[in-house]
Amino acid sequence: MSTISAVVLREGRWCRWSADHRHRTIAKAPWLAAIVLTGTSAGACAGGVPSTALPVALERFVSDRAAPSIDSIEVWICDVPDVTADPLYGDLPLRLALDPAVVTGQIADRTSDYFSTISHGLYNPSFSAGATIEMSEGDTAETCLDAALDRSSTTTTVVLAVATAEHVAGTSGGWGRPGSWFDCSTDCAARTTRRAAYVGASDFNPDWGAVPLLDLIEHEIGHTLGLPHSGIDPDDGSYLSGLDLMSNSAAPRHHDQARRDAPDTLAINRLDLGWLPVADIEVISGDTDTDTDFALSPSTGVDGRRLAIIELDAHRVISIEFLAATGFDDHFEHSGVAVHLIDDRPGDRELRLQQPLGAGPPHLDLLQAGDELEVEGWRIRVNDVGATARVAVTAADR
Repeated sequence: MSTISAVVLREGRWCRWSADHRHRTIAKAPWLAAIVLTGTSAGACAGGVPSTALPVALERFVSDRAAPSIDSIEVWICDVPDVTADPLYGDLPLRLALDPAVVTGQIADRTSDYFSTISHGLYNPSFSAGATIEMSEGDTAETCLDAALDRSSTTTTVVLAVATAEHVAGTSGGWGRPGSWFDCSTDCAARTTRRAAYVGASDFNPDWGAVPLLDLIEHEIGHTLGLPHSGIDPDDGSYLSGLDLMSNSAAPRHHDQARRDAPDTLAINRLDLGWLPVADIEVISGDTDTDTDFALSPSTGVDGRRLAIIELDAHRVISIEFLAATGFDDHFEHSGVAVHLIDDRPGDRELRLQQPLGAGPPHLDLLQAGDELEVEGWRIRVNDVGATARVAVTAADR
């Protein structure tokens, strides 16, 4: 860790920014036109950069590796035998005749377009066909995935395995993991980092038509980038929120059966991946002694103040963002303001907890003009919702 201070030019405005970061943080800031290392610890920035240092809880994951600009994803098939000892498949009889090249053709363009769209061109995965692993009776989904990783190309950065069998009820539809990708330097091949995703056959059932369901694959790719779940039930791990790619990714399809893609993702995830610069954050610290009133642009947009953060303690913050009912989020009934509690202390299931506050599941009842929410000693009031959302934040005891 080292303290860095930067003079930045953003949209024609110079300002000074500094914080304790690992050196690779700079890779998360493609908007930096110039960086001057001064070795000082200046904390204030003008022209739209947070007027206080980022909360410690944000610093820890902002300093992690950003999403790559390009990923090479290799598609493999796990051919599950009719009789299998893996309880994930149970005794379900369905076996699909899946071919790596055909599956790649079904998912490549649309999944790439999804990520390019939500990242505004900052993340562009490409897909290629691997091969088929013929599983034996004693093999599991994990052993198949390991075999695919071992045989993957040296230029492949992620392996995606698709099984020919469905999963029994009550089990996860798939999983994704970054492996050691966060720490790799010269060799970031999937066969080395073990960065991978896996899904069962359900989303490729011919009953869905020519285009398979893509939301789960998009969700698992999010995990390969290091994203945690959001809006999960703390007791059973079920997905309760329809607001985020990393929660109930099928939420848009509940609104329209023709939908295939997941929702967009939360601002906190965009910040994590390097798709939202720190310059676009409003930071409200615990020592703020005046009301804070600000306008939020849609968090899924390309610029503007897109995220507000209330600092609670060394591990917890409250995130506030304006979600517009457009694009991949057009399953929302109304545009409005979403509030989440972010806790970076490891939990039973997640490395970072991201829980929606306010309305109950599926949390689509976003805050509208005139709505107020009191949480953790703070009062959040929405004064207006239009092209932007006007929000006021006040300590609840004032």
